[in-house]
Amino acid sequence: AVTAVTGALALTSRQRADACTGAGSHLAGVWDDDVRAAVEGAFAATSRPYAADTFARVAAALDERAAAWVAMRHDACLATRVRGEQSEHLMDLRMQCLDGRLGEMRALTTLFATRADDRVVDRATSAALDLPSLARCADADALAAAYPPPEDPVAEAEVDGLRARVDALMALERGGKYAEGMAQAPAVTADAARIGWPPVHAQALFWFARLQTQSGDAAASEATFERTMEVAAEARDDALLVRAGTQRVYVLGYELGRPDQALQLAALLGILVTRAGDDPAARASLLYRVGIVLRRKGAYAAAQDHFELALPLWIAARGPNNADVANTHNELGNVLLDQGRYDDAGAHYQQALEISEVARASLRDTIIRSVASNRVLVLIDNCEHVAAAVGELVRSL
Repeated sequence: AVTAVTGALALTSRQRADACTGAGSHLAGVWDDDVRAAVEGAFAATSRPYAADTFARVAAALDERAAAWVAMRHDACLATRVRGEQSEHLMDLRMQCLDGRLGEMRALTTLFATRADDRVVDRATSAALDLPSLARCADADALAAAYPPPEDPVAEAEVDGLRARVDALMALERGGKYAEGMAQAPAVTADAARIGWPPVHAQALFWFARLQTQSGDAAASEATFERTMEVAAEARDDALLVRAGTQRVYVLGYELGRPDQALQLAALLGILVTRAGDDPAARASLLYRVGIVLRRKGAYAAAQDHFELALPLWIAARGPNNADVANTHNELGNVLLDQGRYDDAGAHYQQALEISEVARASLRDTIIRSVASNRVLVLIDNCEHVAAAVGELVRSL
């Protein structure tokens, strides 16, 4: 009898485990062999000589994300159906969160496969690396505290359709297609306000604000970021509230020239970053933008402190050869140059230039030009280095 019961339990456990397999099938049409081939072909058809290298980096980033997504979905099922560690409700919340992350990935790979041009290729690596973290989908406390989904099936279907449109806005902004994004964003945000489900409304507002920033309308983007923060708070989305607030710090302090107001907001956001889980990338992003505001205000030593604090956090979050790391080295060079510390500035410009040469495909051409040009200015202080600096500038461009 004991043997029979034990065998039955083992069979039941295997059956439940088998029911949790097949998570990889959800990647069909998102990141499978056909999509991979389409993206590779689309990148190759552009005029960028580094398109193949960019595709390799993008594919590696998406492979890693896809594997992590499948593993997390499999674990979410096992935790309920096999290990009995979580409720059915929590499993549903984790699955809904993962479905949202999959939709974002689908929007980006669709853009890569069907709309790739030179600008998209230039931004592709950063866009793939900057997809929202999956960590929230494993945070039981955050999921339990999240805003509840619509109960009405009609409203739920409306939200699902709207979420896909918001994901498309994200992809357009990340791919540098600002005019197309701006053409769609007002209708998307208006529909989000009408439907009235705060989580997707806040996301729509955030990407609208980003598109406004990229389109040069700083005043409008600042107002939209402010509204994003309000709706994100209503949606109980601390991570998005911090992200929108961090962007608003930059727009207020740098684009609109209101540094004191920006720094007051940044002080509050520092507390919210901690409450939202103290994500290294979120902390680094805030420190970096505060550093830019402080430099604009002329507080060079304080700006330097913020950039130096941001640098190891960026490396921890993004790796050593990332655009954010290069940008921070570049800003450190700038603020050291402001203080007349030419050798120290040159060292940081050198590091930024080396990163941009290693990971050129993940950096915008404007960053490469800025880094190279600034390093030339420092080296010209010593005449014997002029020829080498000019040669290096030509090679970097």
